Amino acid sequence: MSQVAKEDKSYSVEDLVPSKEINFGSSKVLFAHQASLGDKSIDLSNLVTPPDMGSNGFVQALSTEISAAHLSVLRNNLDLRSTRGPLIPFLDYVVTDSGTINFLPTSVLGSEGALEGEIFVGVIDTKKANSLVVGDVKEYDVTIDDTDFTPGDTVLNLGVKYKVNENSLNQTGEFRAYKNGQRIYRNKGNAAASPFADGNFHEVDAGTGEGTTIELNVPAQAGDIFGFDFGLKISKGDVAIFEALERLQGSVLKLATDAAPALGNPLSDYFTANPSEIERRAFGDFVLSLVNRVAFLESKRPHKWQQKFLPADISVNTSNIASLRFNNLSIGKTYRVTAQIQVVAGDNNARFEVFHNGVSVASTQNQPGGAGPEDRFTQTCWAIFVATATTVQFDFIENANCILEGNGTSEQTWTMLEELPDSELTTAWT
Repeated sequence: MSQVAKEDKSYSVEDLVPSKEINFGSSKVLFAHQASLGDKSIDLSNLVTPPDMGSNGFVQALSTEISAAHLSVLRNNLDLRSTRGPLIPFLDYVVTDSGTINFLPTSVLGSEGALEGEIFVGVIDTKKANSLVVGDVKEYDVTIDDTDFTPGDTVLNLGVKYKVNENSLNQTGEFRAYKNGQRIYRNKGNAAASPFADGNFHEVDAGTGEGTTIELNVPAQAGDIFGFDFGLKISKGDVAIFEALERLQGSVLKLATDAAPALGNPLSDYFTANPSEIERRAFGDFVLSLVNRVAFLESKRPHKWQQKFLPADISVNTSNIASLRFNNLSIGKTYRVTAQIQVVAGDNNARFEVFHNGVSVASTQNQPGGAGPEDRFTQTCWAIFVATATTVQFDFIENANCILEGNGTSEQTWTMLEELPDSELTTAWT
């Protein structure tokens, strides 16, 4: 029996053991800008490279590198200085979006802004830890036995998507494989499956560079058990939401900037929050719980129901009354059908039946005893059933001089069908 074991984990940067491998190169982005007199902001997409720095070998950062740093969210990754000294976030400047730095009136620059030719240098550490940016990790282990394949098969479906020919110079890619407890290996160079290949199996590319199946060099036999260990599959955080956060932050900042002078309060009153690590983690957990709750509520289906009315009287035996019939049921779903009938029967008998897939699931019958010729009988019947066909039909059987009354309203004859999601038959209520 095929089994896929998955375990969700979340790690922040500080939870992970530092790599013992030597990293070459730098994770920092360096930019510089030469301002004009009175400038009160820096447009990071339109930087003016200081000529003296350029002549000494300085290379300006690309705008794509700066944009990818998401400074409005990861503002702690930025170290900004001017020729007058270091600048402090929320005191000297704020980042309103990923491409603009605004100087504040409380800045060392004063309300006059930058000096003519003043140089600003920013260093962005793109690998600084931020406790709100985490990685989603899933641990996968797949087991396949002879209930999942026919002896003689060479193709096994792992049920997990993997990157084909990962670590192409080795014989182990994105997963470790086992057969009856012994390690088996990918063919060298991921060569096609063959009894003569150097290895045990070929990773099958579905045409996208990824696959979910492998092809064995030697066919599987009865009693064989295969295991596949995918280890920890880490998915990087999706930063698309940062753009929405940046727009919201810019709006809040504009409101605070306009409101602070009117209220007589310094802008720093609104931007001094410094939550602890525990508070930030608690906030993150709270947001995730809300996301999960929203996803759950969105997955709930509405309770569907429909009512039909008999538009006119019926005075003869009629099978499958078209105006009351329900079509397009979904096989396998649970439904409740209800019917109200009004019959002018007098001293005669009449029966109303509900059929689904040729089986009567509900019925009602009037049996008058000495009633007058104009006496009416109003009765109801209902049933709960699991659909095995796509229609529910209604039949009227009268002995003599009986009338099934209908006027197109709920006053006389009508039927109703309801879908019952998330319900099941039980014997628990003893």
